[in-house]
Amino acid sequence: MLERLPGDPTQADLEIAYAERGLRLVACETARSLAVETLLAERALQDRWRRETAPRARSWFRPW
Repeated sequence: MLERLPGDPTQADLEIAYAERGLRLVACETARSLAVETLLAERALQDRWRRETAPRARSWFRPW
């Protein structure tokens, strides 16, 4: 979202816009890192499950 400043912005308007942009960047980076952490944890759980689960015997005959 692009911030719009008033027609005659003051120094406070500029500082507020800059701080809000920084907050949005921090929130975005936090969400991104949480998503990456979750993905890696899910993959680790799947890998562990595959290691600990015995492979199933597969029959060669598959009736349709």
